Amino acid sequence: MTYWSNMDFTKFNVGYDRHKYCPYVAGFDTETTKIEHDGQKIAFMYVWQMAVENEAFYGRTWEELRQCLQKIKNEMHLAVDYKLVVYVHNLKYDFGFYKKEVNLEGKLIARNKRTVLQHVMSDCFEVRDSAVYTEEPLDDMGEEIGIPKLKGYDYSKIRHAETPLTADELLYCEHDVLILTKFFRLEAERYGCQIHQLALTVTQNVKRVINAEFARESRTYQSMLLSKQLKDNPKDNAILKLLKHAFFGAFNYSSILLRGKEQTDITGIDISACYGAQCLLHLYPVRKFEELELPESLDDLKTNPRYKGKAMLITFAAKKISPRYADIGFLPIHLHNYWQRSATDMCNISAKRLLTAEKIEMTLTDVDFKMFLMLYKTEGIKILSIMGSDYGQMPNYMIRAITRMHREKLRVQAKNRKIRETRPLTIAEQLEYTHAKVGVSRVYGILVQDPIRDAYKWDAETGNVVKDGEVKNKVQFQPVLYQWGVWVVAWARYEILNILLRLAMTSGGFHENKIIYSDTDSLYFNTSPSDTDIINKYNARIKEKVTRVAAMYHINPEDLAGIGTLKVTHYDKFKTINIKQYCFVQGDTFDYRCAGLARPDYVYDDKGNQLYNTDGTPVNEGMTFFDNFGSNAERMAAFTRELSIPVSDAHVKRNYYHDKGLTKPITVTDYKGNVMELQPKSWVIIDSTGFDFDRNMFDTVKHVDKERFEEIVKKHL
Repeated sequence: MTYWSNMDFTKFNVGYDRHKYCPYVAGFDTETTKIEHDGQKIAFMYVWQMAVENEAFYGRTWEELRQCLQKIKNEMHLAVDYKLVVYVHNLKYDFGFYKKEVNLEGKLIARNKRTVLQHVMSDCFEVRDSAVYTEEPLDDMGEEIGIPKLKGYDYSKIRHAETPLTADELLYCEHDVLILTKFFRLEAERYGCQIHQLALTVTQNVKRVINAEFARESRTYQSMLLSKQLKDNPKDNAILKLLKHAFFGAFNYSSILLRGKEQTDITGIDISACYGAQCLLHLYPVRKFEELELPESLDDLKTNPRYKGKAMLITFAAKKISPRYADIGFLPIHLHNYWQRSATDMCNISAKRLLTAEKIEMTLTDVDFKMFLMLYKTEGIKILSIMGSDYGQMPNYMIRAITRMHREKLRVQAKNRKIRETRPLTIAEQLEYTHAKVGVSRVYGILVQDPIRDAYKWDAETGNVVKDGEVKNKVQFQPVLYQWGVWVVAWARYEILNILLRLAMTSGGFHENKIIYSDTDSLYFNTSPSDTDIINKYNARIKEKVTRVAAMYHINPEDLAGIGTLKVTHYDKFKTINIKQYCFVQGDTFDYRCAGLARPDYVYDDKGNQLYNTDGTPVNEGMTFFDNFGSNAERMAAFTRELSIPVSDAHVKRNYYHDKGLTKPITVTDYKGNVMELQPKSWVIIDSTGFDFDRNMFDTVKHVDKERFEEIVKKHL
């Protein structure tokens, strides 16, 4: 790798007569050291590396970086209207170090004050986060394109800008940036576009598919859709407020009755391409919302023709609600502004779901209102207002886009299935399928993007990213309606909850010990002989409906094969202790899913074969806590609320941001004894921490009246 001052950037000078962006791609990275000084953890950069296409170079200080950027700007003739795209992997980390060291433009794109997706430095370098584009580690990106991320770099050594770097250390740095430039060069070739035309995120790639199909529609149709967009006016803002009140996430459930109890002979089901399926199989609001006359009663709401075929936002009040079936509640507690708290209110905090309340007042879609009546008992309901729209099918371009993405998923799936007949899949082949199946699942994320969103900017005065008040509440046009997103997740909840009830209902009523766990589009339950018939009937109904929809839109039904159907998996043992926290045994394999707790990073050879130790255990990059146990039975037994995993085994990383910097220089001695004076202006500390599970079942319940609670769980306490 070349020292920056020895680089000749004139070879990349192609002029800028025809372009607003330089046609080349660059990558940038830093290496940092953290120390403790006077009881404070401090971090600083000691080498930065950059690449333009396949030419990599480096420097040691921020001053050298500033000089290098100027050199690149001069020799490549970069300008405000001729920018070079620069990728950084995990930008919010590196940005935390260099944000006060380089010249930053005020405008940027960010999800929040810490997560910057794109910004411009020195007028002509457009920096983008490669991690939000790929959603995969740099290691996998390297494996995918044939440039491995090198191993064995010792980050524990204290280094600074005057610490000599070995050839191996520089090679490690070089690979990190060459991975970025080659990967995105190949991405541009795959999409047939210029580097700057690549999307910022995975979701944007999916949006491009939708945009392409939308562009095929007539100008008249496009104008009609535009007229249905929620505008920044009092009437539409009122509707948007109701839609946001009615919007909440997927159904998540961990049985209070069965938590911490090992279950055997478990069936797991997943709805294939769940959100895409809901777009195909259900109806959505297709007109502007208008206020409807109030019903005389709940029966009137169900039977009166004026409400038939209407997508409704129903605002209502209810007294003394409680779940009909064990602890199955789906109302979100984040709507707490709309329900009255009392000493007897009860909610499942871990699932963020309300179980009981003296009084609630909230807005739900008609889909969720139907589920509310099905799942909760109440002593009285009063409808306060109804806003209604006409129900209709998703437009043709949305169906075409979903079909196109699902067809690609099926293609890659079939290809990989054939490959596995002769050999294991390579990392690249595995990732190709991952990328293909992401498309349909991300439709939901596009549909629920807030049409009125905060914007952010760089504030040079404070040296921080802040909200841009000048463009706040600006309506963002896109070829989808926000209300579709509110309904699509409601339909997803409707489907999974209906499946849950069908499985748990017996001749004697609701089987409290049936359902163990649920997350979004999946259910895990104790196996019974009747399950197969229920699942088969559900799949047959969905296949029949998909066939009808395909005929309606003139689509080959084979392109939608499997969408919306239930995929079945058997588990020998299963245990949940909380939402997003469960473990299982399949055959000889123990595995777990636990939010916040790292899973093993297994090692494969160059042919995609998983490597094993001499004792038969799989090789991974770092032993997990559960690898310390000798058997799967011991691992299952250890997975409890009382478990506390130490730092050495948890592999949990957290970022700590320091924006103020040091008020005076400090003296740092590196691992070789070299001394240097430093004064970092900002930094980020990545610290490893341990992991603790919840300690007590009652910790997950807020405002508990024990008598009412024990009415539900008395048999199991």
